Amino acid sequence: MGNARRRTKVYAIKEKVRFLPALALFFLFPGCATTVPKEIVSMVTYYGEFPQLQKSPEQFKGEFVILGGRIIEVTNDPLFSSMIVLQFPLDANHKPRTNDPSEGRFLVKSESLLDPAVYGVGSFISVAGKVLGKEIRPIGGHSYVYPVISPEKIWKWDVEKESYPRFHFGIGVGTVF
Repeated sequence: MGNARRRTKVYAIKEKVRFLPALALFFLFPGCATTVPKEIVSMVTYYGEFPQLQKSPEQFKGEFVILGGRIIEVTNDPLFSSMIVLQFPLDANHKPRTNDPSEGRFLVKSESLLDPAVYGVGSFISVAGKVLGKEIRPIGGHSYVYPVISPEKIWKWDVEKESYPRFHFGIGVGTVF
């Protein structure tokens, strides 16, 4: 009788363990899902590095890009709104990787209102849009060349310290891949 009871317990444990991989996948995939639609990503025509774009934005006029970073300034004039963004490299989900160093700044210029209450200073965003060219503005007495982006779509993120894949196993055990 003790043997049958033990076999029943072992069988019950095996049944529970059998569903663990499916359960793990259920929780893993929502974290890996891209929130920038594939239709937007497929429109990208410039895959180069940001410093190259910043160095000669006129050369890439008309190219479709996805850039991201932290908003430094929002300005609304009667004709257009603009945001100065401190660029950060993007992760696979097109979110700014805030632990990586910035490679410069870019300017988002829109004919639509960019509400400072929505796009507040310090917010993290990603912008998909066309390169319009360049604009030179001063930073502390120095002339700075900003690549100017006309936004097709802007995403605001609640960025954690880093947005790379994280895995946590049990209490106190975890790893980063």
